[in-house]
Amino acid sequence: MSGNPRLDVAHLTSLFLESLFNGIFWVLFYECNSVLWQRHKVRQERLFTPIFVVAWILFCTVTVHCVIELTEAFNAFIRPRDVGYVVQPHGLTPAEIFYMQLYRPMNVIYSSFYVATAVIADGFLIYRLYMVWGRNKLIIIAPLLVCIALLVCGSIVIYYYKNYKQSVFGISRQWILASFAMTFIGNVYSTALIAYRIASAQHHPRARHAPKTKLERVVEILVQSCALYCFLVCLSLIFMSIQSNLAYCTVAVSNPAIGIIFCMIINRTHHDESYAVYGEQLEIVDSTHQPSSLQVPMTFETVSEFKPNPNVSNAGAVESCGSPDNLNGSSSGREDSSSIREVPNKV
Repeated sequence: MSGNPRLDVAHLTSLFLESLFNGIFWVLFYECNSVLWQRHKVRQERLFTPIFVVAWILFCTVTVHCVIELTEAFNAFIRPRDVGYVVQPHGLTPAEIFYMQLYRPMNVIYSSFYVATAVIADGFLIYRLYMVWGRNKLIIIAPLLVCIALLVCGSIVIYYYKNYKQSVFGISRQWILASFAMTFIGNVYSTALIAYRIASAQHHPRARHAPKTKLERVVEILVQSCALYCFLVCLSLIFMSIQSNLAYCTVAVSNPAIGIIFCMIINRTHHDESYAVYGEQLEIVDSTHQPSSLQVPMTFETVSEFKPNPNVSNAGAVESCGSPDNLNGSSSGREDSSSIREVPNKV
């Protein structure tokens, strides 16, 4: 299977797949920015947070990677009308000869952006692991070391591309395999621990989410644990091991897939959190005028963090916040008298 499919076919297929997944990424990226902007307005936080900056860095690296692939396709398939580019019988096509020249500056830049995107993706996965496990620093030591090893191996691959005239299965192949192996090991470690933590939280008796079907729980675990990216890295490692040009396809898909997973995680977590805070504010305002029948998602943290404005006088308005049933909008009509507290008339 070595070399199959043809190099020009693999690159053309890679361009199609990368363009397709980039379209999905751009839609999710727009939604991601809308969610971050809504969070900024609702919670009165600064907009340029680390998550916002990382999102735009990912957008730049993923987009530039796709643009370079498109430019290279034009250069490979639209050749000058010169006798030097005439196809010989049973020989390599001009596109194959072009793509075999890994030392081209555009190919070096193309590979550099892929390495940068992969390092950012692994870093974000480590950050997710750190947050899901309650800011446990010990648990991220191993994947952090693997991420540094990935950066070193990727840099060596780019150095070989730039300074040696060889194919992708030449002297740089062992370092490419090492790069994929580092990414795969780090992703399996982080993905497994994140999935375990999320699955445990879903079955916790004090979980504060709405009831979900089994399929919804599985999809949530797969998205938040970045299992799709881990699967693509595994395919890249396999195809590179057997020296198949299909590795170009999986690498092309992996790049926008990183951005897609990043945006899906941000959209889910930040959108739910912002809506919960906004919904609580609506219920508090409504409770100062009449008993509220509005049911909105709320969390125990946001209720406990609400503090009355000392500059506004109380007029005896009350808010029911006793049991979890009352917080979730129970229609029983009964209130626990021990859980009545005063709140300001105006918010």
